[in-house]
Amino acid sequence: MNPDTGGALLILRVPMTDDIDGPWLADTFVHYAEHGRYWRDNMSSSEEEMFEGIANGDYVWLRA
Repeated sequence: MNPDTGGALLILRVPMTDDIDGPWLADTFVHYAEHGRYWRDNMSSSEEEMFEGIANGDYVWLRA
C-alpha cells in the first residue's frame, strides 16, 4: 500500500476453471479491495500499541 497515493497493489492467484466467471472474479476483487482499504485506513495509520496488540493476538481494538 502506498500511503502517499492511497493505492494498493493486489496480487491474487485464481485457478481459471469452468467455475470461475466474470461476476465471481469481480466480487473477489471487490472483497480484497475492501480489505486493502481497511488496512490502509486502520492499520497503516495506527499507533504503535495497536500493532503490539496485533502481534500479541489482542484484536479487541479492531473496528468492525
